[in-house]
Amino acid sequence: MNITERIEQMGKQMLALVIVTAVLSLGAIIASFSLAIDGEPYGYSRIGLGLVGLIGAVLIMIGNDYGKMGLTVVMAWAAVQSLFYANVPDGNYTRQLIDALAGASSSTTVNGEVTQFSAIGFNLVGLVMLGFAYMCRKQVIYWENRATRGFEV
Repeated sequence: MNITERIEQMGKQMLALVIVTAVLSLGAIIASFSLAIDGEPYGYSRIGLGLVGLIGAVLIMIGNDYGKMGLTVVMAWAAVQSLFYANVPDGNYTRQLIDALAGASSSTTVNGEVTQFSAIGFNLVGLVMLGFAYMCRKQVIYWENRATRGFEV
């Protein structure tokens, strides 16, 4: 099966999910590379999470059974990035290329310098991606049922 047949089989929603997941994951990997070189622990976690998202997008494109395995990986990727924790400003461990954070933070500043920081909450981009992936999963189940109904005896 060539790529155009695969895209036709997947549909526009699934293709959009693959593209957005790949862009967010690749962006996170590239943006976090310098942080990892500097030894920041959240750089490593961002790269690892980005690799999970990228693997999920690739599995959707090349996977069998309507890309269900890749879709499951993308849903896990989105679920993990939906929660955030940071112990330094801009130190969100699960940030991908972009994030929209909703949560609570606490910081202590002494002489204009942050001495203690913590933040916890939800990444709204991750929640939207999780909802979008779930919507695509329901569509895959529909396509699968529609395909098998035609072959019933």
